[in-house]
Amino acid sequence: MFFVLGFLRLEFAHPLIDSTSVHFYQNEEIFREIEGEIIENPDKRREKANYILLAEKIYIDGRWQKASGRILFNMDLYPEFYYGDKVKIKGRLIEPMEFDTFSYKNYLKLSNVYSVMYRPRVDLISRNNGNLFFTALFNIKDNFEGQLNKLMPE
Repeated sequence: MFFVLGFLRLEFAHPLIDSTSVHFYQNEEIFREIEGEIIENPDKRREKANYILLAEKIYIDGRWQKASGRILFNMDLYPEFYYGDKVKIKGRLIEPMEFDTFSYKNYLKLSNVYSVMYRPRVDLISRNNGNLFFTALFNIKDNFEGQLNKLMPE
């Protein structure tokens, strides 16, 4: 019975990749425009920031179509974007890389992310579209980190 439940969970965990999924358009030589919402607090590093975008629309064949899927994109630290921002990104959708000793693809699958876009052009559409509870929680976290960085600079 546990085997059957495990198998069913595995089947439902994989996304359906068809023409409405942004992952369908991976590894093409053309740049794609995608609109969606940043659904997690940005992961800010020393020289870049990583964002998770939940796709809502993709521009295909001269028109916008409904789309689905999560994309990891990274860019310079500025301009800054935040949880709940609706943005339009333009770049190449790429399947996450595999390395000899580490599977970035499998690592991102844990967050249901199946595509990446490196340094896309990003345009802000609107702010504050996220859940109010998570917005407040991320603001508290960011303020705490800012105060901690002032007290204990690197």
